[in-house]
Amino acid sequence: MKIVALKENHLFGKAYAKGKKYVAKTVSVYVLRDFAAQKIRKNLMLDRNVNRYGISTSKKLGGAVQRNRARRVVKAGLCSVLEKYDVKGGNLVVLSVRGAAVELKSTDAEKDILAAFTHLHLIGNGENTAVQ
Repeated sequence: MKIVALKENHLFGKAYAKGKKYVAKTVSVYVLRDFAAQKIRKNLMLDRNVNRYGISTSKKLGGAVQRNRARRVVKAGLCSVLEKYDVKGGNLVVLSVRGAAVELKSTDAEKDILAAFTHLHLIGNGENTAVQ
């Protein structure tokens, strides 16, 4: 599954200010309803609404190498969650990388992202949501 990227700075700001938030060890997840989901769905010719995902890191994490590695780890965790579970569409999802993600593996990020998505009601409580 291709991840639709969230690129506009004002949408990151809206997600931070108005979105629901869940803080885990490796990531903070912000979710906000995407009002442009229908338009994107028609442009991409899909049968259902998609989420737009953005990953952000702070310079407090370290240099460019550490920040990019942390982004890669979180993106790998996100991709594995999206492959295994049926995630509800039509949202802006911002994953803000925290300091613990620098030295952890993608499986740890996957657990945190799964917990955040469950808490924010993007997936069910684990029953019948796994893709077969």
